[in-house]
Amino acid sequence: MRRIVEDFRPACVFHLASALHSDPPEHLIETNIRGTICLFEAIAGANAPKPTVILGSSAGVYGVLNPNQLPVKETAGCEPIDVYGITKLASEHISRLLGRRHGIPVIVARIFNIVGPGQDERHVCGRMAALLSINFNNAHATVTFRNLETTRDFIDVRDVVRALLLLAAHGEPQSIYNVATGVETPIRSVLTELVELTGFRGHIAENFDDPNSGVPRSCADVSRLRTLGFQPKVKFAQSLLDLVDYYREIDETR
Repeated sequence: MRRIVEDFRPACVFHLASALHSDPPEHLIETNIRGTICLFEAIAGANAPKPTVILGSSAGVYGVLNPNQLPVKETAGCEPIDVYGITKLASEHISRLLGRRHGIPVIVARIFNIVGPGQDERHVCGRMAALLSINFNNAHATVTFRNLETTRDFIDVRDVVRALLLLAAHGEPQSIYNVATGVETPIRSVLTELVELTGFRGHIAENFDDPNSGVPRSCADVSRLRTLGFQPKVKFAQSLLDLVDYYREIDETR
């Protein structure tokens, strides 16, 4: 990695490599923590100008918030509720520490719930779109979902890219920015829209016994990002439609 930095001499590095919630703890630690350390050590040891690092963090660092804390600001306290959130918060601390030590500008992007084409089934919208698309014509199919009473702040993957590029060009080093839309969306309404888009005719069941209820509500204050001129361009309905089309194409190739 140090040789790559020396050969390519990047002006900016987008650090988006990450293990996900469902990965085992050792993978989360290896990727989210050790991977971040290795990246900064490579940049620090390279014979090249120090690039700005845009760290892809997560809304998961906030944990459970009181309703009066929503929409959540970047200055809110962080109390992650799982190993994933802990490792993402640790990667933020490591990035700022090593950034200061080695003179590497760091901007933290706390990315909320991404949606759009290409999303795998480990994410809520991806799972819903996949199951409903694959079983849309089976009137006897039963699909089960959990946590339909929760809310999330969804942002299209293409808008995330625009936000990250904006941070690279105009973001303030050593700062944190929420990357989201500022719109709180109930998961149940997402399911309703996906049922309509897919034409699903089967039965939907809810898992009320799930012990891992997670964060009940999530919504970002995006004032800081908006001061840089950011406005999301892709409507949520379009994001879901493109996601459904993505899974339909996959099903047709099977």
